Amino acid sequence: MPPHRHSHDREFKLEVIEWCKNPEKGNMNKTKTAKHFSLNFIDVHRWLQTEEAIKKSKKGTRKIHPGKTVKYPLMEQQLHHEFLQFREQGLVYLLSDVHVCTCVG
Repeated sequence: MPPHRHSHDREFKLEVIEWCKNPEKGNMNKTKTAKHFSLNFIDVHRWLQTEEAIKKSKKGTRKIHPGKTVKYPLMEQQLHHEFLQFREQGLVYLLSDVHVCTCVG
């Protein structure tokens, strides 16, 4: 496993996927592939799962996943609106300014 995190581009990820899927070299093994490229097993596993998305991405792209989906879109919009109002007034918006309320219904 590498000593610290790295961001790998699309081409490198495709090279790793290709190497892992090459039965002629007897690879077909995520652990062997991870060791060969000095990667984490989980990275290889994730890249194999998202191979199609990686192939469809633009050349040189590093981030393939769009991120998490918003669980509460209305709350997210309200929070963003409040943030923009603070910013217009030149105020700093801290996480401690967010008031969390649990509604039981």
